[in-house]
Amino acid sequence: MTIRWYIAREVLLAFAISFLFFFFIFFLNQILLLAEELLKRKAPPEEVLLLLLYSVPAILALTAPFASLLGLLLSVGRLAGDREILAAQAGGIRHFTLFLPALLLGALFTAGSFFANDVLLPAGTVNFGKLYRSMLLSTPELELGAYSVKFYKNLLIITGAVSGKTFQGVSVLDKTSRDDNRLLTAKIARLVDDPNQPGVITLHLEGVTGVIPDGRRLGVYDSFQAKSLDYNIVLKDLAPSLQTLGPREMPTYELARQTQLKQNELDGQYQEGQRTRAVLVARLSSLFWSGAASDPATRQALDDLAARIREIDQRDYNDRVVQAWKTELYQKYAIPLACVCFVFLAFPLAVLQNRRGMTGIIGIGLLAAVVYWGSLLGARTLSLEWGWNPEISMFLPNALILFASIPAFLRLRR
Repeated sequence: MTIRWYIAREVLLAFAISFLFFFFIFFLNQILLLAEELLKRKAPPEEVLLLLLYSVPAILALTAPFASLLGLLLSVGRLAGDREILAAQAGGIRHFTLFLPALLLGALFTAGSFFANDVLLPAGTVNFGKLYRSMLLSTPELELGAYSVKFYKNLLIITGAVSGKTFQGVSVLDKTSRDDNRLLTAKIARLVDDPNQPGVITLHLEGVTGVIPDGRRLGVYDSFQAKSLDYNIVLKDLAPSLQTLGPREMPTYELARQTQLKQNELDGQYQEGQRTRAVLVARLSSLFWSGAASDPATRQALDDLAARIREIDQRDYNDRVVQAWKTELYQKYAIPLACVCFVFLAFPLAVLQNRRGMTGIIGIGLLAAVVYWGSLLGARTLSLEWGWNPEISMFLPNALILFASIPAFLRLRR
């Protein structure tokens, strides 16, 4: 067995152990809480297990970089502690020869993390949504429990007894299109699934009474009664735990396409504003030099034109939605690339820390993981809250890792 294959085997074994460590300790607890909540509401155990399976891809992409860091520290640290690296150097093997298999495996971990984030996560999210929707329709007490009060955004639902898909007594408080409060009460409500409306379920209300207070006049309200009424509910509003394909769950090609479309729309608005501004400036200039500036009507027209130009100049074209989508897009590349970046940091640290034993190496790995996680959250804040360029801010944590590895590599060369 060559030295490269020997190091690769050690790194793979340590990576597997580290992966399981981070997977179970830091992330699996969130899924178990979901399973506990569903089982408590009498959801079928086999379907709960499927939901857990569909939730795994969201964890894999985040776990790989940390496992890459700790796995390399453990494997190379053990080799250094047992003087195997020193023996290899005595035999004429350079550090680069020992570093190369670790770097190649880091690239492999990057590809796996990207695959989990770009392929498995969207597929898992879609299947999660389909299964949860099916469970919600077959077991409505998952979200609309018997004798419960549920609040979702601008919707409040109060239910009575539940039998299958039928509720005995339902009250719904929501908003009308005019933003007035509306109260609907029904003697009976049935949960209906319309295959022509994916993502929407219908409550078929019978024996309906509606009350709509006038928000502008106290004590004034409209009321109506109906034999039946169909009330549509968007599933993602009804069930907060129902995952939908947002920017984080989209494949990168689709996210990039949608982001570019939004950016093109924003650029179009900016260009249209600049064209309108140019026309207004030309009209203002022409009116000003017409010689009628002393006329009150002309002065008023000049003031109106100047006000419209100022309004265009003050428009904010930095759309927060576009900024958020760009942040998610570049994060999809930054997190997998951290696997390779951690290789550059972990390899020299593991060789240099051979005298501190496994405890010291694990401590260094956990500290580096915490620093990276904190810097990643900070990068998102810079992009989302402070409006930094997401192409730069989301790669700052990776640059921080590489920068921190420079002194260690310089010491390694001495």
